[in-house]
Amino acid sequence: MKILIYCNSPYIGDNMRLFNLINSLNSGIKNCELWYLGSSDYDLFSGALKSYNLTIRRAPQSLLPKRSLWDNIVKKIDTVPPAPFDLVINLGSNFYETMQIRQIPTKCFFSSTWGFLFCSRYGNYQKHKVDPTIIVGNIEKMLDISIPVKPYSIDHINQTLYREAKRLLPNKHYIGFAVTQGHPTRKKSWSIDKFINIANEVVFRGYTPVFLIEKSYQKIIDHIQKEVPDAVFPELKTDMGCPALVTTMAQRLEAAVSIDCGVMHMIGLAKIPMVVLFGPTDPKKFAPRIESIKILDSKVICDSMDANDIPQDIVLNALEELRINQPNDQVETAS
Repeated sequence: MKILIYCNSPYIGDNMRLFNLINSLNSGIKNCELWYLGSSDYDLFSGALKSYNLTIRRAPQSLLPKRSLWDNIVKKIDTVPPAPFDLVINLGSNFYETMQIRQIPTKCFFSSTWGFLFCSRYGNYQKHKVDPTIIVGNIEKMLDISIPVKPYSIDHINQTLYREAKRLLPNKHYIGFAVTQGHPTRKKSWSIDKFINIANEVVFRGYTPVFLIEKSYQKIIDHIQKEVPDAVFPELKTDMGCPALVTTMAQRLEAAVSIDCGVMHMIGLAKIPMVVLFGPTDPKKFAPRIESIKILDSKVICDSMDANDIPQDIVLNALEELRINQPNDQVETAS
């Protein structure tokens, strides 16, 4: 079965949320051939996310019909690609994009836009916010087949990255921090000075703070290094930097504190205890689906859309609670 997934976001975190969906379709549908298409010419699955080794191909950008809104509604597509799809899954909710993607030749079309109005087959579909479990259930109803949900396993990551993670973080008692956001406009950040205060408290309690920051954020790194001399910046000491390396390094942490960002999703795949800070975004939609997690939402805690309004002591208390509930010396290592 040839399936096309359309996602209109170029951000790493948004695409990492598709891992469980991709893995479930690949493993649950016989002879599944997955393709990916974005709203612009980016290819994260063959680029930044390549080391996660997901089985999915990049569809050519030319597959997107170029029409006005009116044309999308009343006209048929002029040329049919040589290999039509059996199923197109539209993960966006924009009306214009939906009408555009709806023109791609396919036997079945799935989209949640306007209450699933544009789906090619009627079904009692469940509303979702790009929740892979719910989407898989809806696809089951549309195709009338069984598709077991199979979460992505980090065992797919090459052992070379596990060995590099062990070289970079050879000891125990590490606490991780993800402090930078990729989205340029939303107020998802938490003050670097607050992170510094938490990190120094971590040092006082016998742990080593690990800041998972790309080399390009040198100004922030310099500031943290000055204020937290015991902090570790592993990405400065490797030429193998990539999201999958962050995930393998996360397995060597006892816990992590993160804002809502791409690195949060990289850490979340390791399923370690996490404190995650949310502001304008919805934790029900974006938070990692792991057992040991403390979600601190500024909208709930302080009636604010700005994550920076979350008090420092609440974050520290949440981290301490996670730490207390862990077995002693719980650190997974790769051989």
